[in-house]
Parts: sequence; C-alpha cells; structure tokens
Amino acid sequence: MSRRRLYRNAGRAIGPNEASRWQPRSVLLPHIARLCEPPVLLLLDGEPSSALRCWSAEGRLARAIGLLGVGAPAADEALLIPGCRSVHGIGMPCAIDCLFLDRDGRVRRREALRPFGLLRDAGAVSVVEVAPGAIPEAAPGVRVTRAGPPH
Repeated sequence: MSRRRLYRNAGRAIGPNEASRWQPRSVLLPHIARLCEPPVLLLLDGEPSSALRCWSAEGRLARAIGLLGVGAPAADEALLIPGCRSVHGIGMPCAIDCLFLDRDGRVRRREALRPFGLLRDAGAVSVVEVAPGAIPEAAPGVRVTRAGPPH
C-alpha cells in the first residue's frame, strides 16, 4: 500500500468488521498502526481521566520505525516500545516526551527528546513516547498500566 494511500485512509471511520485492520483517526503514523499491536488504553496510576490510546511496537520493524517522519503524536496518543533502554530523535521534526519505565511499570525518568537527540536509561525496560506536555502528571514513581481497547 502506498504511503499516500495510508495517509489518506488514516482519518476514515471504521466499522465493527474492520477491527483487525484498525486505522488511526489521528496524526500518529498510519504505518505504525499497521505494524503495531491494536491500541489499548494506557492509564497513569489507574486513573481513567489520564488515559491515552497506546500502540505497542512489539516487532523489530515497528521498533525501528517508531515515530520517524511524523513528529509528535496527538495529545491523547502514545507509543510503547518494550525492551527498550534508549531512544533517538534522528529524523524527528520536533521534540517528544519520553517516559522510561522500570520492571513494575513505574516511571523512572521523564525527559524531552529533542530532534537529533539521544536519551538512555540503563535501568529502564521500556519507553513510552508521548506528545510534549501531554501528560504532566507522569512524574517519577507513577505507575503506568495497560487496560483494554479504547472505546
């Protein structure tokens, strides 16, 4: 499928029979939606008021692509990269916030990743990439959990 067609189809509404081919309704990379697991809700300390739609980059290709070419995701979106300790901003047109998580899903560190920058946390086991300032309540120690699919 061509890149132009992916971007054109990204905003269309979907029916219940298309759930397995879910397309995002926002600016998050359409090819991320194709490569990643279907989105789930990401909760901070179990609070539904701070829920984000979260894609999980499980495969090698999805992890390699990440948010390249899009810039920041929408304010209610996130990309989880499990098994990741470092992220880079090479090819990113704007800054994003990165939450480094420990084994228990608690935020170890939150830092802004600038274009062409590099961030690393040796104790992290996964990283969540979000729009800058999207979740100001995500301070160190806050537990991040995944819930069911968004409604």
